[in-house]
Amino acid sequence: MEKLFIDDLSWNFDKSTYINEMIETHNEILLELHYLSDFKNAKILRDFLEELLVQMKIPAQTVSRFILAGDELNNNAIEYGSAAGELNKMRVIVKKVEKTYSIQLEVEDTGTGEKSKTADEMRQKQKDVLEKWFRNHSSIRGRWLFMIIVKIMDELYFENSQKWWLIVWIKKDLLV
Repeated sequence: MEKLFIDDLSWNFDKSTYINEMIETHNEILLELHYLSDFKNAKILRDFLEELLVQMKIPAQTVSRFILAGDELNNNAIEYGSAAGELNKMRVIVKKVEKTYSIQLEVEDTGTGEKSKTADEMRQKQKDVLEKWFRNHSSIRGRWLFMIIVKIMDELYFENSQKWWLIVWIKKDLLV
């Protein structure tokens, strides 16, 4: 898996060339972006994700949805999962099998945030939200992890990592 430390990049880093070379030399994309838990990195992460998916010729609507979902995962890791300045990770995994792209996005926090949760706590919260609240909610405008994922992604999964704390991943299979 390619690893890139966002905070170490210079202002003239050419992400387009970097991504293009990665696409040309790999059958699948396995990219791990490391970044300090700070909202200033949100735009950099959105731009990376957009550039990667656009260069892979993923439809614009799916690109927009992944940017929205990725931003929500990242913001939750920063706001709840990691203390300021801790090292978070975002993994982007894109595989193409025949005419199907499988796109997976993972965000891993450190569990040092004041409101951090375990995978079991998140699964219970998801169950409670989907059973009690979401069923009766008709808005399409809410920016909330469960609402976004249920409406636009195929899967949402929570896992505890050994070294860090919580990994939240989403997945979408796309026929191209």
